[in-house]
Amino acid sequence: MAKSRRGIKRPAGSSTATPRSTIATSPQLASKRRHEARCGGVPSLSSLVTAAIATHLDETNCVDLWEFAEQNGLAGLMEKARKTTLHHFARVETQRALMSRPHTRLADLLGDNRLRVSEVTVLDSVVRWAMKQGASPPKAPLQQLLKLVRFPLLSAEVLEEREMSRPLRRACMQMYKEQIAGVERGALQLPMARAEFTNAIFIFSRGMHDTDMDSNQESGLASEMAGGFHLYHPETSSMTTLMPTPITADVMDVHRMVVLDGVIYLLSQHPNRKPITISVHAIDPQSGTPELRQLRPLSVQRVCSSVVACAGKLYVLGGPIRGRGGRKFMDIFDPRHGTWSTAPGLPVSRTSMAVVAHNDVIYAMCGADLDVGGGHLNMVNDAYAFDTSIGAWRELPNAPSSRDRAACVAVDNKIYVIGGFNDLRYLASVEIFDPATETWTRGPSMNHSRIGHGAAVVGGKIYVIGGDAHFSNLSNSIEMLDPAEGIWRDMGEMEHAIKAALHPSRHAIWRNNMVAVCV
Repeated sequence: MAKSRRGIKRPAGSSTATPRSTIATSPQLASKRRHEARCGGVPSLSSLVTAAIATHLDETNCVDLWEFAEQNGLAGLMEKARKTTLHHFARVETQRALMSRPHTRLADLLGDNRLRVSEVTVLDSVVRWAMKQGASPPKAPLQQLLKLVRFPLLSAEVLEEREMSRPLRRACMQMYKEQIAGVERGALQLPMARAEFTNAIFIFSRGMHDTDMDSNQESGLASEMAGGFHLYHPETSSMTTLMPTPITADVMDVHRMVVLDGVIYLLSQHPNRKPITISVHAIDPQSGTPELRQLRPLSVQRVCSSVVACAGKLYVLGGPIRGRGGRKFMDIFDPRHGTWSTAPGLPVSRTSMAVVAHNDVIYAMCGADLDVGGGHLNMVNDAYAFDTSIGAWRELPNAPSSRDRAACVAVDNKIYVIGGFNDLRYLASVEIFDPATETWTRGPSMNHSRIGHGAAVVGGKIYVIGGDAHFSNLSNSIEMLDPAEGIWRDMGEMEHAIKAALHPSRHAIWRNNMVAVCV
């Protein structure tokens, strides 16, 4: 077996090539063990192996370790190796490790929305794989790979410049002409460059209900709003329409929105339906023919819950059942298999929490207490963490202030809880939790108090979008905080007043007109 430049052996077959000394001396693993001891969880063998090998991942061994993880059922390591391969694709695609694999490995990478390379690089990878197969590459695998190339973004000259066999050139030109013709007929949408989704924020407008019209006309807001997806570009403070989308009754009442691996997931609650259920839709905005796909619904009566993407899955936690009490388990959606499962929930009943994922740990903070009597929600300041690698919750130090409906983001290895409501007034204050020291500090306050707002991190800066600025009024302003500078700056206003959907943890609340999530 060959060695990488960092010394770890590349695995062959299903044998484990990790040196015993690596497991014993890894400082990251020692830290993980201390963390697990505090949590009371028992580390599994797979988590130990993943932690040890992951410290050696780089572009020279990521493809081999990806296959090793698949063969040995190491889901955590498999995802880490996949991310490393995507991140270093421009270098990995020239290596034998990838080109010697079946075409399905390359297809998996080219179909992943996290891939951020030029379309020329994508084409070159397909040509390189095909040339490895000989003068006449197998037709079906080649067609599968060519369909993943966004030919409308390339010129015919680019194809002519590539060195390739005649059968391969004919196949490339045929797919090029088919995609171009599809765009011209309107059967295919002009695809966006993969890099255009970098450092941008998705906005989803569901349009306005008929019941929304009167109230918004009285407040001077536009009475019509087309449904669809948009992109907000922080660098230029501009917004572009990504695509118009017909919005059906099933997704009118968007409850939560989250992005996982470049795919947008919309969770819709139906308060007028008995029993209350949550439907799930997904849309891949970068596909040639984007459309809403209905997935398996969440068959529990969970409302005002929180949703977060973590470790390749969607976690739904908190929320009352028929207005009484909360669900003390989490519902987990696995997009790869389209299935729901459960995991231990919070030790307390909560709603409208500030939730965020960081380093495969889910942080759930503040919110409202559902166990109090008299039908009144009591704002709280407690905090909890769920380690997805061991499946255990633990209690964290309380936040300085009680609040619900706050936004929450992770940046520079710290957790920011922003704005919200404290049962008396809307808040502009910010509180910062440091997971390394498990301490809280107060951050700079926003220029505007708000709840139901969205928060996203782009380029190390925090952007807060929309929400309620005052009772019964919508805020369409955008604020930005550079943590190094410590000052919030107004970035202008959105075209329409919105309730953005990053609250909490990249999702929306009641009667939202637009929702936003960071890519």
